[in-house]
Amino acid sequence: MIDTEGDKFYVNRAGCDREIEFGWSMPNRGGGIFPAECSDFISGKFWPEPRYLDSWQRKGWLQKRGTHG
Repeated sequence: MIDTEGDKFYVNRAGCDREIEFGWSMPNRGGGIFPAECSDFISGKFWPEPRYLDSWQRKGWLQKRGTHG
């Protein structure tokens, strides 16, 4: 197992370099990255980058128990 807890991942907007919240397609920072501002972003389908966990919880974006393994 690879420990990525201390790693920093960012998604920034090209024009203004503003940071964009994103999630992962698999738990524990696995799979692909999906920016929350993309048209194909579906809340509840992705796992949040850990630093966005509180924000996603407030927005109701967290996955429901029992979905996606």
